[in-house]
Amino acid sequence: MLSLAVDKLLTMAKVDEDRQVVMTILDSTNEMLADIKQPVLNAVESPDVFISVIKDVFQQKVLSAIV
Repeated sequence: MLSLAVDKLLTMAKVDEDRQVVMTILDSTNEMLADIKQPVLNAVESPDVFISVIKDVFQQKVLSAIV
């Protein structure tokens, strides 16, 4: 169940256009990592997924702000 929730949150963070929604998702993910720790990391294929999503989100948001 945790893996489905984490996967859904990360997917939504990548595709959602609303800045507030994305920041809330990232904040929620951060809270989950702080509180639950290792099980959250085990819920995804690789911990690098979190870094990849954060990079993608910031690159998309910066690019969309420029255009």
